[in-house]
Amino acid sequence: MGKEERIEEIWENLQHEEFKKLSKQHPNMPMTTLHQWSCDYAQKNYVAVYDAEIYGKYLDMYGCTPLDMEDMLDEDMPCMLAMSILSDAQHVMSYDQEQARQFINRAKYVIRHIKSNVGLTSTTNTQLTN
Repeated sequence: MGKEERIEEIWENLQHEEFKKLSKQHPNMPMTTLHQWSCDYAQKNYVAVYDAEIYGKYLDMYGCTPLDMEDMLDEDMPCMLAMSILSDAQHVMSYDQEQARQFINRAKYVIRHIKSNVGLTSTTNTQLTN
C-alpha cells in the first residue's frame, strides 16, 4: 500500500469512527450534520495519525526518528558512515540483537541513499586480516 492509499484509509477510518461516536452522542442530530462533523474531524487529524504511524515505524526499524535518519545523509563520506554503523552493529550483536538489527537497518538506509559512486572504489590487492 502506497502513502496516498494509506492516508486515504486513515482518513476514512477516522471519519467512520467519529461518525459512530457522534451518532451515539447526538441521536437526534441530522445525519448530514453528523457526517460533516466527522469529515471535519478526520480532516483535522489524519496527518497527525499518519505522521505518528511513520514515526513509530522509524523508531522500531531504525531506533531513531525520520529527522535523525535524514540528518545522517548529510555526512560527507556516506560509505564510511555505513561501515561505522555496521561496526556498531557487530559490537552490540552479542548482547542486544534488537539494537544490532536497528544498526544494520540504518546502514542499509545510508547505502540505499548514496547518490553517486564517490568512495566506492575497489582494489584488487586488498587482503583481509583476522
